[in-house]
Amino acid sequence: MTLVFSISDLKKWIEEDNKDFPGDPIVLKKKSLIFLSGVLEYMAAEILELAQVKVESGDNVINSNHVKEAITSDVELEKQYKYMKDRLPEYELKAKDRKFALEELLEQIAAPNTVMTENAFNLVNLMIHDVLTRIEWRVRFHPSLFNIEGLEPEVRSVLVGELGKHAVQEGHRVLNFITIAKLMKREK
Repeated sequence: MTLVFSISDLKKWIEEDNKDFPGDPIVLKKKSLIFLSGVLEYMAAEILELAQVKVESGDNVINSNHVKEAITSDVELEKQYKYMKDRLPEYELKAKDRKFALEELLEQIAAPNTVMTENAFNLVNLMIHDVLTRIEWRVRFHPSLFNIEGLEPEVRSVLVGELGKHAVQEGHRVLNFITIAKLMKREK
């Protein structure tokens, strides 16, 4: 799987958030944005894979009930969901204009012709924005954390347990993949 979530969108959203947060603005380098995008994409893929399992055989539509069942079937995702539900109104406003490439991600991981309802899309999108916002909030108060080494522990503190561990691994995997691809391209 290659990176589907746009790092330029992620950068733009973080720059927009700089206006709303007190203190020094976050300026993430490209490698940090790639890492963070890989982390967020991993979480979205985890939710979508579990939701697809909840879809009845013969059906190719993932609805919000499938997403909720998928989330509540996983202890770590359920913790994320409960945290997000408490802050739903503030995230709904922000996430309305910020859409992650969930359809493209779904094409990579789901059965052919699988689609998501708008409510399912919005729920997954909200969860990803919740995680992004919490990571941003933690990093803002520690300017030295604007690099990958600083992001790693913040990701693990927001995404607990195996979810955090695997998200960090995926962030590094994506970053290594892109770095190697660029090096190979230069050698040609």
